[in-house]
Amino acid sequence: MGQPKLKNEKRSGSKRDSLDDIKTYYRSNQEETRLDVQQLEYRVTLGLFAKYVKPSSKILELGAGSGRYTLPLVKQGHHVTAIELVEELTNQNRARVEREGFLDRATFFSGDARHVIRETAGAFDTVLAMGPFYHLIDGQDRIELMSTVTEKTRKGGLVMTTHLTRLGVIAYMLARFPVWALQSPKQVAQILEAGYLWDHPRNGDFRGYFCTADEVRELHEAAGLEIIGLHSQDPAIGAVDEIYSALPPELKDSWSDILVKLSSDPLALGSGRSLLCVSRK
Repeated sequence: MGQPKLKNEKRSGSKRDSLDDIKTYYRSNQEETRLDVQQLEYRVTLGLFAKYVKPSSKILELGAGSGRYTLPLVKQGHHVTAIELVEELTNQNRARVEREGFLDRATFFSGDARHVIRETAGAFDTVLAMGPFYHLIDGQDRIELMSTVTEKTRKGGLVMTTHLTRLGVIAYMLARFPVWALQSPKQVAQILEAGYLWDHPRNGDFRGYFCTADEVRELHEAAGLEIIGLHSQDPAIGAVDEIYSALPPELKDSWSDILVKLSSDPLALGSGRSLLCVSRK
């Protein structure tokens, strides 16, 4: 398939883009409780894990955060090697797993996944990249990380990566900050054209790369991966989390089952903020 097309790249030589401002963001962003708000994303993602990940897998989890996915995975009998950029979140993850008595099924690393991934031992049945691609605005960084992820996956193993979408951020801003379209037309144009704000001040506010579905496909196919599923992680709610989160438990169960089934519908791929791509080596 060749290499993905790169747009507006700032990278030169082998220098990698700094993520220091992303560290600052996650240290102050209450990442521990984010999935209490974005409950549909959490439930759909767990449903997709159940669909694709084989029992007793050796899993590499990049962007593990405070362990909201690590704990259910180790409880299900998997062994998880968790890598997280922010040391404080790694410590929360370790403490969470230890409290539940599953520390023997988990290994923890703290640092930039682009560097730390090579410190992990052996190949993995499944590699989960649950956030690193959110923040890599440099196309070459995305290509190199995907290549390394592929190297760390055993033949026949799964790669599951998450990506922010352009339509998703537009839907979020429409729902939460509608004046943005009027007050910041240059930012809107940059997101639509390039997928990120090239003049972001890097001051600890959220900074992300917002992709298209075609870019996600190109990235995986260029690494020699076979895509077997592309799913919206929060389909149908248009970034208004309260629609799902306010439901009583029995309705959440019913709607999460329905939306997991619909998450791969092509019409659903633009209806949420993030995509989960499932591919096989």
